[in-house]
This record gives sequence, structure tokens and C-alpha cells, in this order.
Amino acid sequence: MFSISEAFTVSVFSGVYASGRNIQTLVDRRQHQQNIGLRSSEARSCWLGIVGNVIGFASGGATVAVGSSAAMAMAGQIVLLSVRSGSGVVKSIYHNLRLNN
Repeated sequence: MFSISEAFTVSVFSGVYASGRNIQTLVDRRQHQQNIGLRSSEARSCWLGIVGNVIGFASGGATVAVGSSAAMAMAGQIVLLSVRSGSGVVKSIYHNLRLNN
């Protein structure tokens, strides 16, 4: 049976892989002059996948951190900061893709 930290490690690796695939798909679409905006269902799926993985990292990190009582108070802040940084990552990726057009 897996421990919580082992399960979190596996989920991080799968999330990183999925995020990388989504980013690569967006870069490829941009290089082929296809829409990477939210109006395209394929691009929208990629953006949502990236954001979902960032939120998944945050919630998984909070779950692992909750193991100690002191960390429990910080769990909400960890999730909030991760969601904020996730939106910053998405904005940064989108901005860089627009500049490389």
C-alpha cells in the first residue's frame, strides 16, 4: 500500500508530464498558426489541463502538509498561493506564445 507522500510523488510526476504535453500542444498549435485562445476547444482543453494540474499540485501538497498540526493552519494558504501562481504561469505561457508569433 502507498503512503500519502508516495501517492503525491506519483501524482506530481504524472501532472508534470500532462502539463508538459499540454504546453507542447499549445506551442505546436502556435507554430502552425492555429488558434491558442479559449474559443478553440483543443486549446481550451490544454489551458484547463495546465490550470487543473497546478491546482492538483496545490491540493496534493496541502494534503501531505496536513499531516502535522502546525502545517494544517498553513494548508489553506498553500492552496491559495498555488492557485495564484498557477494563474501567473498560465498568463506567462500565453504571453510568451503571443510574443513568439
